[in-house]
Amino acid sequence: MVFGKFSNRTCHLSLANPGDLNYPAISAVFPEKVSVLTLHRTVTNVGSPISNYHVVVSSFKGAVVKVEPAQLNFTSKNQKLSYKVTFKTISRQKAPEFGSLIWKDGTHKVRSPIAITWLASP
Repeated sequence: MVFGKFSNRTCHLSLANPGDLNYPAISAVFPEKVSVLTLHRTVTNVGSPISNYHVVVSSFKGAVVKVEPAQLNFTSKNQKLSYKVTFKTISRQKAPEFGSLIWKDGTHKVRSPIAITWLASP
């Protein structure tokens, strides 16, 4: 870092949503007045060149979870595909909820744990 006469600058870039970090585990944290969250993931095909996976998601008491697309169709090895996970609150819970999102191709299962938390006002 260089300090000098003109070192006071403002950065116009915003930080990414921590929930969008491309980790296998998915954490949805609802602030007090937020009822819908959308997170994004990118996955890489390390299996057969032609692979078709469909998604299965756990049920939750406090939220409906929708994955789009609901099917990933890989056409080559090392191909990257993206999907989004939308969480919609139906009933704010006092305790966190846990479940998973599983991509299945008939032979393989790729599981991502899910944690959903609703923050209360201080």
